[in-house]
Amino acid sequence: LVDLKYVLSVAKRFGELLFAVNDVIVFVTKSTVPVGTAEKVRNVINEELAKLGDAHAPLFSPFRVASNPEFLKEGSAIQDFMKPDRVVVGVDDDLSEKMFRELYAPFIIDNPGKLIVTDIPSAEMIKYASNSMLATRICFFAVDPLIPSITIGTIKANHIIINLLRIKVFAPAISTLI
Repeated sequence: LVDLKYVLSVAKRFGELLFAVNDVIVFVTKSTVPVGTAEKVRNVINEELAKLGDAHAPLFSPFRVASNPEFLKEGSAIQDFMKPDRVVVGVDDDLSEKMFRELYAPFIIDNPGKLIVTDIPSAEMIKYASNSMLATRICFFAVDPLIPSITIGTIKANHIIINLLRIKVFAPAISTLI
């Protein structure tokens, strides 16, 4: 079970202060969170707005929620942010999508296809799936050298996969055989 108390605490405070905002606000989760977290955040904010009563209630919901998981490698986070290999954005309205497209345009100018826009639960799931795949690959590469019947072809394939999947691995056997 994932403890979301800090995420929901921020959402609660956000809801308490939201009535004073005259503009559209997008509440974005960047971390790895369980699927459905954005909906929980939306509910907490709406509950806080309801507590404020009609005197402060906006005519329409001035906030949006979105998921924008980060895919940054340790040791190269700034470079990965400035030149991402992919940007995943989960939104449920056109205005939020437009805001994200404008925000990320300078960072993906070389390839606009790097921006993947999807619904919020899918964006949350993409991050979990990505983390799971990375963990699986790391385990595979940790076990692979222990297999005595390893071939040069396997070593070359591992090297290519490592490069494609942006995994930093210290593997002198691979570098000397390629």
